Amino acid sequence: METRDKEKSKPGTPLLILLPVLILAGLFAAPPTRALLKTQCILLFDSTAFAARLRDLGVKSGPMPTVQKWEQSRPVEIVAHLPDDYTIQVAGALLAGTNATGNPGTTPEAQYAYFQRRFGARLTEVTQRFPNRPGAYAHYLRFMTMGTVRVSRDDEFAKFQILKTATSLGSVVTGRQVGCAESWAAYDDMATRGEKADPDNAYFPLMRAVGLFDAKRDAEAIAAVLRAGQKKRFEDYSLEEPEASWALYKRTYGVDSVLLRESNYAAVLLPHFSALRSMARLTTAKAAQMEKEGRAQEGLALRHAMMQSAIRMREQGGTLSAMVGTAIFSISLSAPGGVPNPLPAANATDEQKHAANRETYLAYLRRIGQAEEATWVNREDGIGQETTQLIHSSESNRTLETPIQPLPGFWMADMLLLANTLGILWLCSMAVLIGRSKMRSSEKALPWMALLVLVCCIIVALQMQWAESLTQTRIALDNLSTSFEGGGAIPEGMQMSEFISRFPGVIHLGEVLLSLAAPLLVLIVAGVSGLIRKEPYFTALLRNLQRSALVLTALLAIAFALNLAATAHLESQANATLDARTHNGVAYVRHLAESGHSRQ
Repeated sequence: METRDKEKSKPGTPLLILLPVLILAGLFAAPPTRALLKTQCILLFDSTAFAARLRDLGVKSGPMPTVQKWEQSRPVEIVAHLPDDYTIQVAGALLAGTNATGNPGTTPEAQYAYFQRRFGARLTEVTQRFPNRPGAYAHYLRFMTMGTVRVSRDDEFAKFQILKTATSLGSVVTGRQVGCAESWAAYDDMATRGEKADPDNAYFPLMRAVGLFDAKRDAEAIAAVLRAGQKKRFEDYSLEEPEASWALYKRTYGVDSVLLRESNYAAVLLPHFSALRSMARLTTAKAAQMEKEGRAQEGLALRHAMMQSAIRMREQGGTLSAMVGTAIFSISLSAPGGVPNPLPAANATDEQKHAANRETYLAYLRRIGQAEEATWVNREDGIGQETTQLIHSSESNRTLETPIQPLPGFWMADMLLLANTLGILWLCSMAVLIGRSKMRSSEKALPWMALLVLVCCIIVALQMQWAESLTQTRIALDNLSTSFEGGGAIPEGMQMSEFISRFPGVIHLGEVLLSLAAPLLVLIVAGVSGLIRKEPYFTALLRNLQRSALVLTALLAIAFALNLAATAHLESQANATLDARTHNGVAYVRHLAESGHSRQ
C-alpha cells in the first residue's frame, strides 16, 4: 500500500511537455516552415481556400467542401477594398469572369454580349483605371478569341493547302467571319491601346492582325504582321493571371502552398494560340498569293516577319508557346512561290512531311537568290524541331509534374500528425496542471475534463474538411496535367474521382477517426490500465497522461517536425520547378535534357 502511494505521489515527467511545445514554437519561428505550419493550422478549422479554388476550377462532384458563391466570397471584399492595387483588380476581374454563368448564344452579337458579361466589362474598367498596364489589354484580347473574334477563312487556307491535315480540304467553310462590327471595334481598340502601352511587344500587333483579318481588313492586318516582325519581344501576359489570382488568394485566406499555386497555373486558358495559328495560315496564304502574282519580295518579307514572331514565341514563352511558335514557323514554309506543296504519301510521318516542305521552301529561296535567308531558315527550323522533340520527351515522361506528385500525401500526413499532436498535447497539459495542483477534487474531475476535451476534439474533427479538399485538389491537378484519350489507361485522378463520388463519406470518416487516434488511444489505455491495476480511472488516466502520453506527444511532435520539414523541402522544389517551367519553359526543358545527358 505504501509503495502504491509513493508511486502515485511521483511527479512523473511533466517537464517533457516542454519538448513538443518547443518543437511547435521552433517550427513557427523557422522561415522554411513558418508559412506552411500557419497554413496547416488554418486548414484544420477552415478549408475555404482550397474549396474556393476547387470552385474556380469548376469541381462539383465528390465530397465537395462547402463554399460560398463567388459574389458572396471573401476575395470579392478584398477586391472592393483595394481599388488601386492593379494585381488584385486583375485577379478579381478574371476570377469573376471564370465564375460567371450564362448562355453564350450562337450569333456573333450574342457571343460578344456574353464575353462582355463575363470578362469584357470588368477588364475594360481595369484598363481605364490602369491605362499604362498592358496586361489587362492582353487578357481582354486573349479571352475575346474564345469564340468572339477568330480567323476562320478556310477557303483561302485551302487554296494553297495550308491546313492542319490534307483530309480537312473537303470540309471548308468559305470566308466565314466570326465577329461583328461591335466586337471588331472593341477588339481593335484594345489591341491598339495595348501596343501603345507596350510598343516593343509582338503580341499586340499579332493579335490585332487576328481581328483585322476576321473583319476582312487585310491590308491593315498584313501591316500589323510586318510590324510585329520588327519587335524584339513576345509577351502574352498569360502568366499574369495565375500570379495575380495567387496573390489574391494569399491576401484573402493567408495560405501558402504550391498545391494551390499550381492549380492557378494549370487552369489558365490559352485560346489565343489557336487564333494565332489560324492567323499564321492566312498570312502564309497571303504571302503565297503575292508570290504567285510576281511580288516575291513582298511575300518573302511577310513570311520572314511571321517567322521572326514565331521565334520570339519559341524562345520567350512557356512550353506551349514554344510549340505553337515552332508550328507557326513550319506553317510559314508552305506553298513557296504560290505553288501548293504536293500532298504527302499516305504513310508519311509528320517528320517526313515537314522535311519535304522545308526542302521545297529552301529550294525556292535559293532559286530566287536568297541563299542567306535559306541558311537562316534552315538553322532556325532545326532549333525549333529540336525544341519540340525535347518538350514532347519531357511531357511523355511527366518530368515537369514530378516534384508536385508526392505533396498531397505529405500534406495528409502533416495534417494527421498535427491534429493528433494538438489533441493529446491539450490532454497532457491539463494533466500536468492538475498534477501540480494540491486540490484532490481536481484529480477526480480529470476524467470529466478529458471527456470535455475529447468532445471538443470530436466537434472540431466533424467540422474539418481538409481531407476532402486535399483529395479533390490532388484529383484536379492530376486531371489537369493528364491528357486522357479513349483506349488508354484511365488516369489515377479519374479513378479516385469516381470512387469518392460513389462513397463520399469514406474520406470524412477516415479523417475524423485518424485525427482522434492518439487521444482515443490514451483514454482507452488508461481504462485498461486501471482495470489491470485495480485503481480508480482518474488515477490511471493522470498517471498515463503524465508519463507515457507525454512521451507519445513528444514522439508525435518530432514525427510532425520531420514530416513538415520534408513537406517544406518538396514545396520549395515544386515552386522552383513551377517558376522555371512557366517563366521560360524552353530553357527549363533544355536544362532537363542536359542534366539527363550528364547523368548518363
